[in-house]
Amino acid sequence: MLESEAGEQQGCAPSLARSLFNRALRYVRTHRFALILIFLAAYLLFFSENNLVSILIARRRIAELEERCDYYREKITEDRARLEQLRTDNVNLEKYAREQFYMHREDEDVYVLEEGE
Repeated sequence: MLESEAGEQQGCAPSLARSLFNRALRYVRTHRFALILIFLAAYLLFFSENNLVSILIARRRIAELEERCDYYREKITEDRARLEQLRTDNVNLEKYAREQFYMHREDEDVYVLEEGE
């Protein structure tokens, strides 16, 4: 009786594996389009050249560059206004030259005071 039980247990394992394989095969046959869509989506999201990670990194980089463009556009507008002011007003031009380039008249002495820590 022990030999027959051992034989049944050994015979049971291959039939169980075969049964599971048949169930899996039947599942794949009935849901093949859904499985194909899942594999295609996984490939496109993670393994393709333009995967989700690279798209997110590119979007972040674009946002950073757009912020820099906005900053430089504002800076250009401010500099144009300053340039126009320097072209039209000699008093402002002289003040700018004295402050930025330490220019002075011949009879003047210039002292530069720096704030210490």
